[in-house]
Amino acid sequence: MPRRLPRVLAVLLLGGLLAGPGVAHIFAQSDADQAAVTAVIQRSNTAQTLPYDQRDPASFAEYLLDPELTRQRDEIDQARGAGVESTNELLSFEVTGVPFPAADRAMATTNETWRISIRRSGETLNCEGTANEQYALRNVDGRWAIEQMTLLGGTPTCQSAGTSQPAADSTPS
Repeated sequence: MPRRLPRVLAVLLLGGLLAGPGVAHIFAQSDADQAAVTAVIQRSNTAQTLPYDQRDPASFAEYLLDPELTRQRDEIDQARGAGVESTNELLSFEVTGVPFPAADRAMATTNETWRISIRRSGETLNCEGTANEQYALRNVDGRWAIEQMTLLGGTPTCQSAGTSQPAADSTPS
């Protein structure tokens, strides 16, 4: 009987590995990989707290990959060209999951609360809200980087001239 237990366990584990996504990806990465993924997201969020005129798009390649790299560079160029100024403050940040669908891929989900102030042409829009975000990451040459960020849910509440309204197009970035 002692010999049978390892065989049963081996069959169950092998079945899980062959089944594709499921139990197998839970064990695919180390605590160090999970910490590195979280650190990359936090670094990206730290960059988001800088005003548009202080963000350095050249440094983005250290933690972003395309298409996210191009999206963020374009966003900054458009904001600067339109005379938009912003102040972003990350109020809370929680990683809610980091599955690894492949050895070099991670899909992290977070719960983030942001306070954002956007100024343009003398008008200010103040927004605050909690967003659920998904980060698609890839490990390139031993370094985790964000390929894409997707807002999964959450609508900020914005105030302009003393009125409060949901912001349909204002998304924390």
